[in-house]
Amino acid sequence: MAIQKWATQQEAAAALSISIRSLQRLRNDGQLPVGKCWIRKVPANLNSHVIYDLAACEHHLSTATIAAQMEHDRLGHHALEAVA
Repeated sequence: MAIQKWATQQEAAAALSISIRSLQRLRNDGQLPVGKCWIRKVPANLNSHVIYDLAACEHHLSTATIAAQMEHDRLGHHALEAVA
């Protein structure tokens, strides 16, 4: 059974090499889904601190990066076809 590593916002930002504000933006934009990548320490309190599952965050961010790169490559390929 895998042990889940929960990290504070500061620890997660450092581990993912992004700023705390970027981490919050990713959470607010839904790129880090609630329940999978992060939870509140006190779920009933919307002002509660947030903790992050680092493995899930890395997985979601790497998947998003790969998808964005594939889309970029695809758009670039279509642009080259239009020029030719």
